[in-house]
Amino acid sequence: MNLQQICQQEWRLVDKNKLGEIKSTTLSWEHDVSLPRRSELVINKLRIRYILHTHEDLMSNREQRICPTCNIKITVKHILIEYL
Repeated sequence: MNLQQICQQEWRLVDKNKLGEIKSTTLSWEHDVSLPRRSELVINKLRIRYILHTHEDLMSNREQRICPTCNIKITVKHILIEYL
């Protein structure tokens, strides 16, 4: 088994893998060659900021934030589905 396969196996076994709900593989995000570079840049910035925003509470051992509009815990999936 190579390193990529080991990482992928670990990724699948993580309990409550929030990012795993929208990204099932440890491979790099695929790039849509039909998109302008500016659009790709915006998509990548959104991915990074949303993940930092939703995981900041976990990393600092605080209670997870609640969406003021929907009154549920803020997750990457919630943000991407409800607001994009």
